[in-house]
Amino acid sequence: MTTQIDTALELDDIQAAALMPRPNPYAGTYVAVRIDDRQAGRELLRRLIPLLDPVATFDPGRPVSLGVGLSYSGLEALGVPEQSLASFPAEFRQGMAARADYIGDVGENAPEHWEAPLGSTDVHLVVAALARDTSLMENLVTLAQDAIRDLPGIAPIWALDVHVPADGREQFGFKDSISQPAVEGTNILGSNRHEAPLKAGEFVLGYEDENGDHLRQPVAQRHHRHALHRADRWPRRTTDQRRRRPADLPQLSLPGSRNPDPPDRMTVFAALAPPSEEAPSSTS
Repeated sequence: MTTQIDTALELDDIQAAALMPRPNPYAGTYVAVRIDDRQAGRELLRRLIPLLDPVATFDPGRPVSLGVGLSYSGLEALGVPEQSLASFPAEFRQGMAARADYIGDVGENAPEHWEAPLGSTDVHLVVAALARDTSLMENLVTLAQDAIRDLPGIAPIWALDVHVPADGREQFGFKDSISQPAVEGTNILGSNRHEAPLKAGEFVLGYEDENGDHLRQPVAQRHHRHALHRADRWPRRTTDQRRRRPADLPQLSLPGSRNPDPPDRMTVFAALAPPSEEAPSSTS
């Protein structure tokens, strides 16, 4: 008996920021937070969920993009059950610092030279805000950081501002956004119409990747099924990147107090929340 593998992506259950092209040109901010209190962390997710769009309803022409990611230590901080934690791929559970030799981060690129707190278990959740210009980006950041207001168990610990420099080249000297590959199952065209779409398993667990393998989906005790794998490595800063200390982060307000009609509404991949009455609700 042959088991049929479902290859259809459930685009209403995957955040748009994971698969959609980013704005170009762009200005952006990455904000990392540490979750010191489990209940506060779950409340933070409840507040962030309404700010996120699924791929299915996202308009590629929008000039803004907002995404949320959780680390393995972040899932632990939220109280995700051990059975679910153990079902994630070993690479995700170990983290980049533990795998530095394998991925080639040695010598001056070794974890001991990384900017703190990167590579530590303190980075629990990251919000990525990207927009076509700084003013739009700052509006996005305000929306996201509104969610942190009055949550004493949530500590912003790191931030990085990024943008495309005047020459359009990124920190390695290459032309930025010169290529945007298509992802199989999304029906979103890439920048090269003659290029075959990449397998969805390169981005979403549980689907076939370019090697023909299927990484298993994490075990979730609720109906949410999608988890995404992402790797971010931060090289030395350029003049077009600026780190902000936690004290430099804008003052926050309660959700909706300044922006009752947020420009972006997405559904975060909530498979990461534990099944309890305290877990964040989601339409995904």
